[in-house]
Amino acid sequence: MKRIFLASVILLVISIAVFAQQTTLESTNRPTSGQTKEEARDYLNQGRSFATQFDASQAELNTRNTSNNDMHTFNRLKDELDRLEAAITQEQNRRAASLDKGLKVEQDSIDSIQALIDQYKAKLAELEAFSR
Repeated sequence: MKRIFLASVILLVISIAVFAQQTTLESTNRPTSGQTKEEARDYLNQGRSFATQFDASQAELNTRNTSNNDMHTFNRLKDELDRLEAAITQEQNRRAASLDKGLKVEQDSIDSIQALIDQYKAKLAELEAFSR
């Protein structure tokens, strides 16, 4: 029993000594106010540098996105103009072939070609507005 009591007392004394030493080390390892503020300034400068990099990356993304949008718009307009051009040419050739054969062409047929030409001109105006 004496041995257990003696071992307990020794362990208690050792625990107190370790705790006191740890508390002393923690208080001496804490940075001073000046050190903390210096670290904060360094972190602030790093954050500002990252913010500048983020802004530059965002500007590049916006530029690339605008370029892609412009490319898609141009390709859409070009495809529509090509489609209308082919339709107009095809319809005019049909009507010209009928007229060459001496056949009469209905006015509605000629008017439908004019409607296609008007659509073509409207797309050209849209392309002109886009290209400015």
